[in-house]
Amino acid sequence: MTETQPERPAERARSAAAHAKLNLRLRVFRPDDQGYHSIETLFLRTGLHDTVELQAAGPGIELLGTGDPTVPDGPENLCWLAAERFFAAVGRRPAVHIALSKRIPSGSGLGGGSADAAALLRLLNQSLNNPLSEGELLTVAGELGSDVPFAALGVPMALGWERGRRLLPLRPPGVRPALLVVPDFGIGSGEAYGWLRQDREAQAESLYSSGSSGGALPSPGKLTDWNALRMVAMNDFEGPVFARHPELREARQRLLAEGAQISQMTGSGSAVFAVFSNAESRDGALAGADWPAGWSMIPVDTPV
Repeated sequence: MTETQPERPAERARSAAAHAKLNLRLRVFRPDDQGYHSIETLFLRTGLHDTVELQAAGPGIELLGTGDPTVPDGPENLCWLAAERFFAAVGRRPAVHIALSKRIPSGSGLGGGSADAAALLRLLNQSLNNPLSEGELLTVAGELGSDVPFAALGVPMALGWERGRRLLPLRPPGVRPALLVVPDFGIGSGEAYGWLRQDREAQAESLYSSGSSGGALPSPGKLTDWNALRMVAMNDFEGPVFARHPELREARQRLLAEGAQISQMTGSGSAVFAVFSNAESRDGALAGADWPAGWSMIPVDTPV
């Protein structure tokens, strides 16, 4: 498209919730010729969310974040990149102010940065009267990371393949109380992928997911039942991450001992989550476990 003069979003501020996600299932396959790993994952959206606010501004991109001093406010932030990609896609020069109110812990595998970027894409598209179709918006989202398309899709649950760009929305099971256990350290996805490759090479790639790893997925219609979901729950990153951070394995085991139906790491870490059958069990685990100093325990509902 031909570039035009900056076109500002509507003057009134727009805001949206950017929800954290869980990976109830995460399989990682051998890299392709370009070094990218294809995945198979089952996304669940949670009630924990950041807030993204969009306002008109002078030419350029302005980004202000509150709630987490570690979040960059420049081009290193995924929201900044999302704004650049969006305006390039619609053929306009950027003119926007973005305010982020952070609640999702960084480096936790909960997809906070991806959710923020996805929420921003939708706000920008709405503010300019939807110049991008749904498919075009998801294409831009897919250029930003494997979690961004799911967050941009705006559904509570979906199966994802390849690099997260192929998505099948699912009818979700009933909402369950869950608990997020977030340690006082984060794990970068690049670091986790490096550990995974290192361990698989050391074991002659025997740790790569195969068709039988974690059990075959049932038909989508059967994934509305928590008992069926429990049978397919798995995360290929747990082996290499737990080997280097055994305290995370201990956290999962403690949550299971406290009555969790499902407990595992989400994404490439560092957060461990647990799903409970009722709020009383979840609240009992929250109150009864002796967690390390500096760790955060966040009660949520999922999927929402």
